[in-house]
Amino acid sequence: MADAIAEAHTRKGTPLHNGDEQLLAAAVRGAKSVLEFGPGDSTQVFLDAGVERIVSLEYIDKWLEVARERFKDEPRVEIRKFTDTLPVVAETDEQFDVAFVDAPKGWPLQNRHKHEGYEDCSRFNTTLFALQHAPVVYLHDAYRPLERGTLGRLNAMGFQFEFIDGTHLGLARITRRNVIRPDSVDPQGAQESRSPAPRPKPERGRVPKRKRSRGRPDSEPVSA
Repeated sequence: MADAIAEAHTRKGTPLHNGDEQLLAAAVRGAKSVLEFGPGDSTQVFLDAGVERIVSLEYIDKWLEVARERFKDEPRVEIRKFTDTLPVVAETDEQFDVAFVDAPKGWPLQNRHKHEGYEDCSRFNTTLFALQHAPVVYLHDAYRPLERGTLGRLNAMGFQFEFIDGTHLGLARITRRNVIRPDSVDPQGAQESRSPAPRPKPERGRVPKRKRSRGRPDSEPVSA
């Protein structure tokens, strides 16, 4: 089991770097509860930051047991199961102060699970679930093209985000807008909302100004 725990530190392919750890610790400062997709080193960061309650969700049985073994003596941590489906089915219906999404596996591309109609996204399902259970969600690996696809979908649905500087593969902070209630979001409607709104017809003698959308990821992909 010790070897399995050591392997779990690098299983995601994009382990936490020093910048990630510092930013995550700052992100949960003052938070009493955290929802997490993908237990591991980030769970320890939240513990060290003083978070009182952490519910960490895992979908692969092997790593579920490894995480339970690793944190079995830590009463502030609960390791639970979720399904990599759209929508996500998870063993929690609570509300949390902050959420962190680092699962399901998004890289390498050939090994990830694809959801029909959302092939251009990674972790869309878990990020949307997190937004239904926390007002602020941090998405790991946010510079990768498929995570950018997820950010674009969510932005079209009415969520806003910003990239946090100082990370290796990117960290995005996603928040709710007043115009949308996350608990009423229909995930199947996201594909329709992805289409851009039709341009208004210009009035005679006037040219409409182009508006820049806040929070949309730029189209140029960033390689992992």
